[in-house]
Formats: sequence, structure tokens, C-alpha cells
Amino acid sequence: MSLGIVLDVIIGLAFTFLLLSILVSGLQEIIAGAMSLRGSKLQKGVIALLADASPTAKSALFNKVFGHPLISDLSKNKLPSYVPSRNFSMALVEALKSGTASPVALIAQIESTVGKLPDGNAKQCLQALLTQADGDIKEFQKRVETWFDDGMDRVSGIYKRHTQIVLGILGLLIAIILNVDSISLARTLWTDPTTRDALVRAAEPVAAGSQLKMTRDEALCQLKALPLPIGWHDSKELEKACKEGKSPTDIVSLNSAFALLKQRFADGSWPWSMMGWIITALAVSFGAPFWFAALQQLFKIRNAGPKPPKTGEGGGTTS
Repeated sequence: MSLGIVLDVIIGLAFTFLLLSILVSGLQEIIAGAMSLRGSKLQKGVIALLADASPTAKSALFNKVFGHPLISDLSKNKLPSYVPSRNFSMALVEALKSGTASPVALIAQIESTVGKLPDGNAKQCLQALLTQADGDIKEFQKRVETWFDDGMDRVSGIYKRHTQIVLGILGLLIAIILNVDSISLARTLWTDPTTRDALVRAAEPVAAGSQLKMTRDEALCQLKALPLPIGWHDSKELEKACKEGKSPTDIVSLNSAFALLKQRFADGSWPWSMMGWIITALAVSFGAPFWFAALQQLFKIRNAGPKPPKTGEGGGTTS
């Protein structure tokens, strides 16, 4: 077994997963934007910070802070996806004070207002922050900003886990729609040096970049251009289309897809296809940044070792 071939197969798989991850991430962002998922998660996080008796109900303090122009004006739909900690701190101070006052009197006003809040998370945390501030309004604001940032870090963690689940679901749908079977893909890369070399050559300039700049449309174009064994094409129709100079996507039809599915059920290969789709979905759920970093490391290993032989010079067979 040639180590160079194994590495090139892994590079080919990683590059394919990268392109699919970019495509799926783009779709996920469209869905998240349409449903304001970031904004709703952030709002729930602020609700929890400023909660009184119920940690999930909007308190009067929350309505004052979140309705303040420093926060509400950050988004047209009054549901911002990001709030600077300084804006939150200033909006909270505005909600807690009872009028204009000097810095010394202002902290006294805030202490009085906090003491009158209903028992709950907000009252308990704000009283602790006031104690730590020791009568200094600027110190209180700094501690509020840190408190807010810590809360938003937890929200970010929840959002990332939610995003990974969505990426996995979308990855499975894309794997089925495009028929990206990781097992079949790996088998093709192992046995077909031409396809393997094409993927390595296409992946090299992407891995050489300092950061990932490929868009969703560019990733889709790359997938279409590469000689990957994906798609729902009848082999005879595909061969005919290629001879006529047509794009493989021109011959995709429900009839050909059903015919291939029927064939897989008939020959008993459908469990392997299902497993291949699931592997693809799991890989895509790791996200594009993961596969971009992995691709860069794989090329470092490849370039550090002996240069693999070119196709036709012994690189296309196992040893």
C-alpha cells in the first residue's frame, strides 16, 4: 500500500467535504437569517440575564433595556443578532437610574432601584456587581459588560451546537439530493488515479490560502467541475450527454433517480449508500473551517514527504 495514495485519497475526501460544508453553511445562513435565529437566541440570553421569578419570561427590566434605542436601533426588526457589551451596559444604567444625578448619586439611585426589583437572577447578580463596584459607577459598568459578555459566550455555545445539528440535517439532505456517497467516493479515489489527481490539484491552491474565501456559488461550481462520482445520473444517459457536449446536470431527472434507487434496492447495495450519505452528513456537520484547517495540515504532511509519482509512473497502483 502506497502512503502517498492514502494521503491523496484523504485530501480528496477532505476537499469534497470542504466544498459541501461551504454549500451547506451558505444554506444554513440563509435559513438563520430568514428566521432571525441569531437574534432570537441573543434575546433569550438577555431574558435569562435580566429575569426575575421566571428565567424564561420577559421581565419589566428586560423590556426597558431591550427596548432602549441603544439596543433596539441596532436592527430594523428590533431583534439584533449582536449587541456590543458597552451598549448593553449603558442601556441598563439608563433603565435603573431615576433621573439626572452626579456619579456618586447615580450609583445610589441604581442601588435603590435594584433593591426594589423582584427576586430573581437579575436582582441577585446586579447586587453582587454593585458590591464589587464599591460605589464606582464606571467600575459597575465594566463589571456589567463582563457579566454580559460571559452570558453571550454561553449563548454562542448554544448557537454553535444548534448550528452543528442543522448542518448535519442539511448535510444529509444535500448528500441524498446530490448523491454524495462517501464510501463510493473513497472507492473511486482509491482506484481512479485521474480523479484522485484532479481533486488534489484543485485542492492545492485552496489550501495554500491564508484564509477561506470561497463563496457558496463558487463551491457549487467546483463540485460540478470536478470528476466526482456524485449525482443521480444513469450511466448510459451520462455517457450520451457527454458525447453531445451537455452538462451532467442537464440529464438529471426523477426518472433516472428512481431508476438508480430501484437498482440499488434490487442488488442490495442501498444500505451502503445510506451509510455513505450518513458519513457525508457527519463530515459536513464539522463545518468548513474544520475541513479548511485539515486540508492545510494534510498538504503540509504531503509536501514534507517524498513527492508522489505522477499518474502513469507507478502512482496509480497499490504496492
